Amino acid sequence: MFYAIGNLQHAQLAVPWDDQLDAFPSDAQQLRDMRRWPLPVIHSTGIRWLRRALLCLLLPWLAACSSLAGPGGGLMGVPTHLYDFNPEIYTVISAEFEFLGVAGVSGGEECCATLPRTWRPGLMATVRWVEDPAPSLHYPVEQKAFDIYIKKKEATYQHHSAQVEIPQYQDTYGINLAFLPCHQVRLVIDSKQVFPTLAKWRAEAKQLEGQACPKAQ
Repeated sequence: MFYAIGNLQHAQLAVPWDDQLDAFPSDAQQLRDMRRWPLPVIHSTGIRWLRRALLCLLLPWLAACSSLAGPGGGLMGVPTHLYDFNPEIYTVISAEFEFLGVAGVSGGEECCATLPRTWRPGLMATVRWVEDPAPSLHYPVEQKAFDIYIKKKEATYQHHSAQVEIPQYQDTYGINLAFLPCHQVRLVIDSKQVFPTLAKWRAEAKQLEGQACPKAQ
């Protein structure tokens, strides 16, 4: 009984579907034939069309990559390093570096960001980061209390962003993002400049401790 009812419902639904197909006679027969295709054929056909769709989506991105790669050509993947020079530890919770894609880092080193192999002037990137205005290493140990604590902390997090110019580089082993007091971010990439520059910024951050931050315009 249930089998007959199921077939009847299918027949009732099939009529309007066939009527709609008749409105497109050039495609109607092909679509009807697809009903009799074995599953492997349907699968391979679907994969082929999916590849075409993905290629159409990627072509504009690849064209943009080619233009940004510069006359030297080529792109490279590099790790992203985060340096938090704020007086309170773990002020910067996480950061994102956006240039030909988004690379996130929540501490130390993470992979990977994309850069042109050959630097050229005028390259700009966006840095977004999250700060904890009251960082602390004291938190509840019990799981339920900890979850409540984290939820309250996340509600106070501050979100910042800045446009940064990609500095000149030759050899590099990664993108180095340094965060200073007063919601400042700095960027250094060239391997020969990394450690001297970070040392200079660390000293600058030390001098800013205890000073009032300028008000945003």
